[in-house]
Amino acid sequence: MDEERYMILKMLEEGRISAEEAAALLEALGGEETEEVDGKGERPYPGSGRRRRKPGPGPSHCRAWDWDREAFAHSMEEMRRQLERVRLGAIDIGDEVSRQVQEALNACREDWSRGGRRSFRHFMRDIGDVFAVPHGREVHEEDFEEEVEVDPTGEVELKVLTGDAAVSAWDRDLVRVEARKRVWAATAEEAARRAADYKIEVTREGGRVSIGARLADDAPGWIPARCRIDYKICVPARSRVKVAATNGDVTVAGVQGGAHLYATNGEVVTENLGGKIAVRSTNGDIVLRRAAADSLSLRAVNGDAKVELSSLGPGESSLSLVRGDAVILLPPGLSLDVQASTLHGDIRSGLPGTIRTRTATRLETRLGPATEGAAGEGTGSEGPARPSLAVRTVFGDITIERRMEE
Repeated sequence: MDEERYMILKMLEEGRISAEEAAALLEALGGEETEEVDGKGERPYPGSGRRRRKPGPGPSHCRAWDWDREAFAHSMEEMRRQLERVRLGAIDIGDEVSRQVQEALNACREDWSRGGRRSFRHFMRDIGDVFAVPHGREVHEEDFEEEVEVDPTGEVELKVLTGDAAVSAWDRDLVRVEARKRVWAATAEEAARRAADYKIEVTREGGRVSIGARLADDAPGWIPARCRIDYKICVPARSRVKVAATNGDVTVAGVQGGAHLYATNGEVVTENLGGKIAVRSTNGDIVLRRAAADSLSLRAVNGDAKVELSSLGPGESSLSLVRGDAVILLPPGLSLDVQASTLHGDIRSGLPGTIRTRTATRLETRLGPATEGAAGEGTGSEGPARPSLAVRTVFGDITIERRMEE
């Protein structure tokens, strides 16, 4: 008898019978029970030697036969509807994921057919919205604006959890912050409410301005809402800039006081930078356009580097890539000592210079007009230090070419 009840409930769960049919079958099984009652007022349970009480006073859980069939049928029907909603929701999510993956694959296929090359990181960013599906498709947007008076030679620091950062220089002693916050949730009302989980803050301490977002104290820590914040910041041209971004690109233009830039899962692109430039990138390319650097320290893992120099200060600079190609573009007349080495790749140099060492995986050369007998080189005299650039790759080619004049 117990096995038959189990089979009825199993068919109800699978949707093979309705709640009303299940209740009727259970009632029919109940009618087959023996009605013989022993002298103690108890009758045996079906299929066992145990006894159960006759209807009467006592705890409700002991009166197993006295149950509300209508309430049971209603609860079973509600459970079936809930399971059906879960099933349909899972199908809907799967369809959305398949659609976005297919769109990303088509975009990659079109790019390859045109002779382009899309990195794996770009492919992953194309389907990045797949991870928003479990959080919901409704999005709420908020704009943030604030201006702060600063020391024109001070430091501006920006931390970005998820989103792009664009920093540009202007001729005012102000830092202007514009940000767009987007939050996803199951409904528009919930997305608007959860937007308050993330607070954008601009603080000034001495000559330093810090910009970033933090999780609100009353935000649920166990599953924060999916949030993306894109920043557009204007800073004084002589200021120093420090940007750390995750899951987003970093662009910096016109800053002359130096830049320290860190990106994970995003590109770093700069233009017309001056001062000391340090860049660290994981899963993203590094692009420097017309950099007039006092020194360079560039490192990338799983990304290419394209460095276009206008000038380079004396002393040692470096470019290190673990998995990616390096392209160095130099202007005419720039004197530079280059030490290039690779473990798995080729080295190509199209510039005239004095080659000191040349093997399949190593090149040491002195480029520029003063290629021989430079002051202070190989003599005891004190001469001006020459700029030097060490370029190293593990898996990738190294190319050194002349920069095209505009």
